[in-house]
Amino acid sequence: MTPLRVLVVSAGFLPAESHGGVPYSTFNLSAGLARLPDVEVRVVSTDRNGPSRLRVPTDAWTSYQDLPVVYCSTWPGAYAYAPRMRTFVDESVTWADVVLSSSTLWDYSGAITARLCARAGKPHVVYPRGLLDSWALNHKRWKKQLGLALQGRRILRQATCVVALSDAERESVRALGHGGRVAVIPNGAPEIPDLPDAQARRSAHADLPAGRYLLFLGRISVKKGLAQTLAAFGRVAARHPEVMLVVAGPVDPDYAAEFHRLCAGFDPGRLRVMPPVSGLRKHLLLDGACGFVLTSASEGVPMAVLEAMQYGLPVVVTPQCNVQGVNDREAGWTVPLGDVDSTARSLDELLSDEPLRRRRGENARSLAREAYAWTGIARTTHDLLLSITGRTA
Repeated sequence: MTPLRVLVVSAGFLPAESHGGVPYSTFNLSAGLARLPDVEVRVVSTDRNGPSRLRVPTDAWTSYQDLPVVYCSTWPGAYAYAPRMRTFVDESVTWADVVLSSSTLWDYSGAITARLCARAGKPHVVYPRGLLDSWALNHKRWKKQLGLALQGRRILRQATCVVALSDAERESVRALGHGGRVAVIPNGAPEIPDLPDAQARRSAHADLPAGRYLLFLGRISVKKGLAQTLAAFGRVAARHPEVMLVVAGPVDPDYAAEFHRLCAGFDPGRLRVMPPVSGLRKHLLLDGACGFVLTSASEGVPMAVLEAMQYGLPVVVTPQCNVQGVNDREAGWTVPLGDVDSTARSLDELLSDEPLRRRRGENARSLAREAYAWTGIARTTHDLLLSITGRTA
């Protein structure tokens, strides 16, 4: 049987570690599919890395961790126009049996991929990855409505299948009037690499109290609910003087002034704001934490939470994070969006009761490995692609 040839298109792909969670989820899905014996994968992406550009070869085929990928150079602007992308997507659509678009509803990569798939008659699978969440659509609403009118609705209408990360995202897709096929397949939890010995692990972040800091890891933006997290930590900080809150990630320019205002009242010994961390330093930061907090207003299924769960960290999350099983499996605490009192009580319980913290951390690890393993998600995706292309396993 000839291999199933899968083209993946995304405006962000690793090593774009300052571009949010999409590069991670897109890479892990691509790598998971490529590990299957009857699948070949190619990736077309851009050189975007948040507000900056990747230092990679552009407009030519290269590879990232054995995956063939081309990073198309982009012009300035949020639309991420890439003059050479049409050429690479066009030749790859001809090669492919099925095309996957990851978080491309508003940008040039989505527009050109939908057009070329329709012209070639190739099945096109669209991953909104949180772009259609109600909060996300209402934030800077006029821009989102314009994006839907100009290309988003057309991309959804022409899609062979839309893949939602959660039931909530599926409902968001349906609320836009989409009557086509919608599948629900979540993000997965990244695998944990081999870490150095204990002494090396301690020295990597020697300025942090090992095992006694709460962690937020990700893009620092208005939707992440850091006002709720910081206010809640401020209420319990006096009861736990040995504990620090660590916030690590790139700060959105539009949110920088508000974020600095929220941080202004904290002693530097209690709140540590760090730039983006990646690679081994990120894994060691997770390894040394005692819990993970994300009180976000809008997510698909956040990779940072799944990664924290892999490290056995109990999580404090909002329902909008769409991580199923946190309450049922006692893997942490789910708190209402905007509810500082409930968040403070959860943090206090996490920090006060070490046996409870360890038990819920182990439950979080088990949940991540059982429900969010990329190997299983890749197989589920593979079965979906086989059905779309009319193949059998």
